[in-house]
Amino acid sequence: MERAEASVVIFRPLQEVWDFLLSPGNTPIWSPGSTTLSSLSEKPIGLGSQVRGISNFLHKRGEWIGEVTAFEPHSRYVVTGVDSAFPFSAETQVEPAGGGTLVTKRYLFPEAFGTAFDAVPTAVIIGSMERSMQTGLLNLADMLDLGARRNLTARQQDVLRLVQDGLTNRAIADELTISIKTVGHHVSAILAALQVPSRHALRRLSRLQAP
Repeated sequence: MERAEASVVIFRPLQEVWDFLLSPGNTPIWSPGSTTLSSLSEKPIGLGSQVRGISNFLHKRGEWIGEVTAFEPHSRYVVTGVDSAFPFSAETQVEPAGGGTLVTKRYLFPEAFGTAFDAVPTAVIIGSMERSMQTGLLNLADMLDLGARRNLTARQQDVLRLVQDGLTNRAIADELTISIKTVGHHVSAILAALQVPSRHALRRLSRLQAP
């Protein structure tokens, strides 16, 4: 059994993230190699729904059909391949994380990849997949949080790093050679930009966020 996993914290409400993930048309934004994904039913995605996808990964193009084999609203869903080059299941999970939503994507491959990627070693395939998954989830985070983290100034990013290291405002002021009042202004701006309610939430998110 081979496994690939990646996760990211998104500074948006869980309901908003869940709704975005359930729309097949949004999948290419955050799922590695997906170029198209469409539902084979007019009903909303749910248990028993089938989807058709086209993926390009490691220079290989593949068409596949998957079925939703587990569906827990506002928590997780699993798509299992029913017509694909190799067996797979893809789990998407969401859960509250401080002031945001932790999104985790997992792929399981019970019979590895066969000859689907020619002679490419399995470790290379999994490593490439996890890097692509992480990039896709960061793209998703940037889209849903409106790029808030990228919009922080360099000084605000320094303050954020030190807050997440557990430093007090006074310690941050000493470290950066600025006033405590200035640190307070930076912290307030960070909380507003990331839509996080407190310093404690920022520290919790630091333990959950992928590098």
